[in-house]
Amino acid sequence: MTLPCPRPEQVYVKVTPLVAGTLTLPDWAFLAPVDRSVKHMVPCMCFLVEHPQSKQTLESSSHTNNRLMFDLGLRGKAEDYIPQIQAHLSHRYPVTHQPSAPETLRKNGIPPETIEAVILSHVHYDHHGDPQQFKNAAFLVGHGSMDIVEQGLPGRGSHSHFDKELFHDVKTLELSPPKAGSIALNYRSSSFGLSLQGDAKWESFGPFTAALDLFGDGSIYVIPAPGHLPGHINLLCRTGPQNWIYLGGDVFHDTRLLTGEKNISTWEENGHTYCVHLDKAEAERSIGRIRKLGALCEREGMALEVIVAHDNVWYENQKERCMK
Repeated sequence: MTLPCPRPEQVYVKVTPLVAGTLTLPDWAFLAPVDRSVKHMVPCMCFLVEHPQSKQTLESSSHTNNRLMFDLGLRGKAEDYIPQIQAHLSHRYPVTHQPSAPETLRKNGIPPETIEAVILSHVHYDHHGDPQQFKNAAFLVGHGSMDIVEQGLPGRGSHSHFDKELFHDVKTLELSPPKAGSIALNYRSSSFGLSLQGDAKWESFGPFTAALDLFGDGSIYVIPAPGHLPGHINLLCRTGPQNWIYLGGDVFHDTRLLTGEKNISTWEENGHTYCVHLDKAEAERSIGRIRKLGALCEREGMALEVIVAHDNVWYENQKERCMK
């Protein structure tokens, strides 16, 4: 098992974190064993990913990169959520919604209208942001996401309510079931918002049984990361000859789960057992594959940085890298 070497004239991408709101989360809902009194205010991070354009695309574009977002954090206003999510947010105070992802982008000279694609790790309220503000973007979601938006997940906790109008007037594309060798998304028929050609297929990649080479140039891979929610996907970005960044969404919420210092927690409520992950065993396997990726990178002399959406420790140590 090896990772692909850089190609001749390999393309590299730039990844810039943004904080789009904050939540206050109790450790006991995510980690075990822990002190049940401990809470942390955590960021809702999303990421601008810039991919160099082809010469043909540059001729008709006002900027020099394909601009993608991975996740969008919280909505800019609490009142824009459905009532069930507003009620859930009352248990996550203190909460901040500002600045939102669109506001931070505009402040830095990047109108949301210039974002060509938004890839959502999953459709929970603290990741989908305000889709309608990205008027020219195609939204890419993992397989099963649209069923959740339309049908919900009854009885799965107060955080698992979904807005049926989330993608109203938004071009949304759902990936096929991840199986190596099968078509992941037909770019020609879907009119995906980027300069892509041909039928993209799921292929095995390192420790992952299926991955999608988004541009076909080895720069960005969509990685299925099941367990947290149906359709949960991650993004692996090649940022240099020996450098990768793995954007993990909610594959875990604390790096001590990746190192093995802590375990995924469960709790009892009204006679039922709950977990922040819909499938705890599958979430553990997803974390295990990231560990294997890290070991593989180390063996091959490559650097791997893993960033998940709510890692307050990473944020406190690296906040200067975030778009302000």
